[in-house]
Amino acid sequence: MNPYMFVVALIGQIEEQAAQTSGLAIVELIKQAGPIVKLVVFILIVFSIFSWAVMIYKYLSLSRARGSIFEFARKFWNVANPQDLKMLISREANSAAHVVVAALKAKERAGNPSTAAIERAVRQTISEEISLMERFVPFLATVGNVSPFVGLFGTVWGIMHSFHEIGKMGSASLAIVAPGISEALIATAIGLFAAIPAVIGYNYFVNKIRLIGTELEGFGTDLINSLSSGDFFLR
Repeated sequence: MNPYMFVVALIGQIEEQAAQTSGLAIVELIKQAGPIVKLVVFILIVFSIFSWAVMIYKYLSLSRARGSIFEFARKFWNVANPQDLKMLISREANSAAHVVVAALKAKERAGNPSTAAIERAVRQTISEEISLMERFVPFLATVGNVSPFVGLFGTVWGIMHSFHEIGKMGSASLAIVAPGISEALIATAIGLFAAIPAVIGYNYFVNKIRLIGTELEGFGTDLINSLSSGDFFLR
């Protein structure tokens, strides 16, 4: 059998085994794999579980954050006196409220008008709030970048082990080659399974945080202008 026909037959054998496998069969392939491949699969499964946990957490927290910013801004611009403002801030604990608190403290410290001090406090607080929103998001980028290579390492190691066994047995028939390579390819498949959702989640959350940051910047600019002009409670 020439090399080309051998490769075609090998791929066909692997596809036939894949078509016949179920979830239980995949588990059996992992059980039959070597210790290094098992370790790689375990690491990738842990990466996948943590990345999904991060994505669920960030989706819920960022959705609440954006909604609370809109609601706080709507109420904030309708405040009529300092007492109502204090009550509003005491009830709210979101990024926009933190920006308002920082701006009011800067105004009290620097006097009126104090555009530079207010602007500095607002920009710094917005930067800190965005940094908090970005927590754990870089982990998704790490999983997306590293997982395929970790899986590839497991596959290469598994194939090396398979060919080593072939060398010891002195035979290269499909019945001997295909099972070992099937076991090794499981690592690459799981690596892609962990990486693809993580990359999608990373891009989604980066764009969402950028959008929230833009909204905070707009709110902060309006707040700076209002406090600096001294007509906040006349809006």
